[in-house]
Amino acid sequence: MKISILSIAKTKPNDSENILMQEYIKRSRWDLDIKEFHTKNVDKDSEVQKLHESELLLDRSSQGSYLISLDMTGKPFSSEEFASFLNTLQVESTSHCTFFIGGSHGHHQKLLERSDRIISLSKMTLPHKLARLMLVEQLYRAESILNNHPYHK
Repeated sequence: MKISILSIAKTKPNDSENILMQEYIKRSRWDLDIKEFHTKNVDKDSEVQKLHESELLLDRSSQGSYLISLDMTGKPFSSEEFASFLNTLQVESTSHCTFFIGGSHGHHQKLLERSDRIISLSKMTLPHKLARLMLVEQLYRAESILNNHPYHK
């Protein structure tokens, strides 16, 4: 299964979060594709900004992909539940899933309504760099759980 992570972000390749994230990507057997989109503030109104960013993410997602938004209002998973969720997607022959990480204002309702699933990494607001790192680490951990690899223990 191909996994895409689309993120509203401004990061530098040498940021410590990026270096650690690249290590998890290197270890993983998932077909991971991470894309960042840099946006300027188009409006001081956060709803207008959220709409702009959410439309950008939706426009860049692959047709037919299973869409998953990361949002603090979403369903929280334990690592084992997340692994089981990904396994279910694979068993159901989902060939591609896309995770959305929004900007500082979060996702617009339009994107949340288009998502097949909304999940939460935490009830806390996370900086996008940490959200991406946590997601990539949890994807690697889920892979480890599904393959009975000792990393998870």
